[in-house]
Amino acid sequence: MKVDGLLRAQLKAHRGLLALGLTAAFVQQVAMLAAPWAVQRAIDDGITPGEQGAALRWAGAVAAIAVVTVLAATAGQWWTAVAAHRAARALRTALVDRVAELDRAAVGAFGRGDLAIRATRDVDLVRDWVQGLAAWVRIAVTVALVLPAVALLDPALLVVGLVMLPLLLVANVFFPARFERANDELSRAHGERADAVEDLLTASAAVRGLGGEAVLVRRHHRRSAEVADRTMGV
Repeated sequence: MKVDGLLRAQLKAHRGLLALGLTAAFVQQVAMLAAPWAVQRAIDDGITPGEQGAALRWAGAVAAIAVVTVLAATAGQWWTAVAAHRAARALRTALVDRVAELDRAAVGAFGRGDLAIRATRDVDLVRDWVQGLAAWVRIAVTVALVLPAVALLDPALLVVGLVMLPLLLVANVFFPARFERANDELSRAHGERADAVEDLLTASAAVRGLGGEAVLVRRHHRRSAEVADRTMGV
């Protein structure tokens, strides 16, 4: 299965929790954007003209919005985190089940370190991606509500914001592809270092005294240095 198909399958399998989490993220962002408006009304309708009743009413509205924001943020993070961890567990289980079906020759073609990285670091990346979907909901809500408000306040500011959008689109097209390439190289480096660690632990006793242990140690150092370089590249 291709990567995009795999991700779609995980989203479909946990669509209920994700829908709850994304809905909570939507409510959270709307409430956050409504808070300054409520504060403005409290100042304009209550504090400035000296209307204590209006000030108290809008202060209560601000407090209610704060409560909604906190509850929505907590619930959204909980639901998306549960969905993300369940997706990660399902992926890891599927990977282990598939590896268990392979013979020794097929497993050897991957390398012990490569399989270990696929079941740990790469699965964790998928988990983080699923958990980060709520951020896109918040971004979309912010753009949909803030841009019209900016246009009403000052059309010049709207022009400046619209000029920035193509730059953001270019960044979102360029950097994910660059990150994917760098991440593939980092995963490969992690796998090779895991193989070096395995060889160092299993073979060092057999070659000790023959000069082979130093070779294994130097190999491990080289692999570790490459992991550090690739990490900085990401």
